[in-house]
Amino acid sequence: MWLVDTEGKIVFMGHPATRKLEEDIDNLLAGKAITGEGTGAAAEEKGEETSGKKDVAAALAKFEEDAKAFVVNAETKKAVDDGVNRGFVVVVDTVSYKKGDFVHDAVCHTQLVGKQNAINNLKKLCDTINKGPWENKDMVRAA
Repeated sequence: MWLVDTEGKIVFMGHPATRKLEEDIDNLLAGKAITGEGTGAAAEEKGEETSGKKDVAAALAKFEEDAKAFVVNAETKKAVDDGVNRGFVVVVDTVSYKKGDFVHDAVCHTQLVGKQNAINNLKKLCDTINKGPWENKDMVRAA
């Protein structure tokens, strides 16, 4: 798993069981650094080593670029203000090494919680960046 800060920098790479993810996400959203094994420069270097095939790496780079613009988009802010309590868009890329090459099994998870109308509006916006060589799985819950 990778954790990416609000500026698009990989700040953790490792197994999610080694982290308090909600605390890490809250700290990153507050602009704070996270520390510990798998964080900092080691995470960025490891991320570069395991990026694998260029098509997946390029798609993830485009996703990262689009996601940064998405966060500051006025339409996104309006949908959130209209009643999305919590939302995540996460691409999980499981990389394995087979027959001398990296094999990717990537899935994009979108989780949105809030008022149904706001979720629908934000989901349309999320769909504009959830494109790539991966399967899309959505979990939405009206509150």
